[in-house]
Amino acid sequence: AFFDEQEIRDIMQKAANDLKPIFITFFNTGIRLGELCNLMWSDVDFKNRKLLIREPKNRHEHFIDINDTLFTISKALKSKSKSDYVFVNSIGNKYKENKLGDKIRAFGKKYNINNCSPHVFRHTFVSLLAKNGYSLDMICKIVNHRSSVITQIYYHCCPEELRDALQSLNNLF
Repeated sequence: AFFDEQEIRDIMQKAANDLKPIFITFFNTGIRLGELCNLMWSDVDFKNRKLLIREPKNRHEHFIDINDTLFTISKALKSKSKSDYVFVNSIGNKYKENKLGDKIRAFGKKYNINNCSPHVFRHTFVSLLAKNGYSLDMICKIVNHRSSVITQIYYHCCPEELRDALQSLNNLF
């Protein structure tokens, strides 16, 4: 499962102020829920525009570049933050993975968004990069997979892409 571009717009339009920066981070980095919950301000390098992902699932720390969208939202969050953690709950504590996951699923249920779970954001990130022409090897490195075989599982074609791929052959004959 993944979100198409219209679903992404709908999600961002409906997201409350507390979830919007989380969704922006998911859509612009593809990080896992646990990585997001553990992200600390000391892991954000504003000067070099990088996020340090510590203790990821595969135990290989890595950096993710911060694009302009994420840079802007991160600066705004930092200016209001009183915590060492980037994302905190309504009482200022670090999110627990299960609680934030439940909150995201509840958001999806409230707005009738199918398959609204943290991992679907990761699948969406991979699918968007692939749709925009980035190689499987590059995407594999960005999402910190050990093998592009894993990354292939995340990539989802939408029906329009399949149609366009076949239509692109029209000019050959």
